[in-house]
Amino acid sequence: MAERSSRWRRIRQALGGESQLGSAIAHLSRERETQVLQQLDEFSKQVVVVVENLHEMVRRFAAGATTELHAAAMEIDRLESKADVLKAEMLDRLSMGGLFFMATADVSRLVTSMDKIANLAVGAADRIAMRPLDLPQPFKDNIVELARIDTQAAARLCDAVLALSRDLRDAFALSKQVAKLESEADAVFKESYLMLLDMDIDYKTFLQANAIIDRLESIADTCHQNAELLRHLILEYIG
Repeated sequence: MAERSSRWRRIRQALGGESQLGSAIAHLSRERETQVLQQLDEFSKQVVVVVENLHEMVRRFAAGATTELHAAAMEIDRLESKADVLKAEMLDRLSMGGLFFMATADVSRLVTSMDKIANLAVGAADRIAMRPLDLPQPFKDNIVELARIDTQAAARLCDAVLALSRDLRDAFALSKQVAKLESEADAVFKESYLMLLDMDIDYKTFLQANAIIDRLESIADTCHQNAELLRHLILEYIG
């Protein structure tokens, strides 16, 4: 113990005493915080890219471009894998410790929860490309609308995350906007499900179509859940 204390005193002296040591630690902490926020921004943007590509895939599906669906699903899976790499890098950075205006566990929880959005997008893409579907155009149009709302919800959540480094109150206001989009997605999902119940289709087609709209609606739900998580974290640290 005495040897450790002596070593610590030598470190403090080499850095110019207590005040210089404190300044050095504060500088490292700010640098670490900046790096984490930059990684969080990049990860959030990548999640939006995944959802945007799903929207484009749904538009192709609704337009009858079935030959392109498998390639589109593979591209979405590739983009989601890129998001996974960014997530892993950020969690590794957080595991190094250091001061941060949010607790490491809270940031990790936010990142892990946001990753579910990309995972749901991959699931929706896989089910669209699974087998050809013969569905009425109004139902396809609703799927396109769900994907459009998902893209807006993911983008608004990303805006809120990007605002963390700028203004916590602005981030809070942006995160509140996701709730309205989630309500819109709920309404489109209910209409789509009722349409599905009225269709004269085989059971396999029903299950596949239901899985698609379920995952599309879940993307908006998960965006809303992440926005709520972000709001609670901001309320905890805004003071």
